[in-house]
Amino acid sequence: MADGKSVYLMTEGSIWRQIVSFSIPLILGNFLEQFYSTADSIIVGNLVGSSALAAVGSGMPIVDLLIAFSLGLGTGASVIIANHLGSGDGDASRRAINTAVTLALILG
Repeated sequence: MADGKSVYLMTEGSIWRQIVSFSIPLILGNFLEQFYSTADSIIVGNLVGSSALAAVGSGMPIVDLLIAFSLGLGTGASVIIANHLGSGDGDASRRAINTAVTLALILG
């Protein structure tokens, strides 16, 4: 770049390195989610009982659906924001970022 700052582009370098570096946060997030679910089941199963454990187990698909929906919205928002940033439209970028943050806070 002209101003001397280096920019990390996913279009440069080894494709395998790019895929691995992109997937590490996704893998870590999935691992933490599974760890939370396992810890929840162990605690509830040992301290509360089998009916509470069944309730936790039946509620997990709903939680997984909400997480998947939130991830989808985040991915879609990043695409829209990247398009606006790439086209140099700062005003539309700010609006898209504000909308994404508002949706994240509402879903959170």
